[in-house]
Amino acid sequence: MQGLTDVAEVVQQEEAARELNATLNLYVKSGDNDEWAVQIADFILSKTSFEIFMSQAAIASRSRSSCQPWFYQGMLQKIAGQPAGAMESFRKAIAAEHKYSTDYVDAQRGLKALEAAAK
Repeated sequence: MQGLTDVAEVVQQEEAARELNATLNLYVKSGDNDEWAVQIADFILSKTSFEIFMSQAAIASRSRSSCQPWFYQGMLQKIAGQPAGAMESFRKAIAAEHKYSTDYVDAQRGLKALEAAAK
C-alpha cells in the first residue's frame, strides 16, 4: 500500500503545481501584480533556487531578507518529508526576528508542530 500512497502524493503535488502555475500565469498576465509574489511562486514551483530566492528577497526588502525565504524553504522541506531540515529552516526564519510578519508567526507554529511530532 505504501507504493499507492506515494503515487497519490506525487499526483497531488503535480496537480497542485499545475494549479499554482496556471494561477501564476493569470496573475502575471493581469499586469496588476506584485513581483515578490511571482518570485515566491517561482521558488515554490522550483523555477528558481533557494540561493536566488534569498538574494531576490534581500533586494526586495530588508525585512524579507531572511524570514520569508527560510519560512518557504521550511514549508517545502516539511511537505517533502524532511522534518529536520524544515525545523532548521523555521529556526532561521524565527532568528530573523521579523516578529510582526505572518511568516514569522507561521514559522513558530511550524517549528512547534514538528517538535511535538518528533517527541
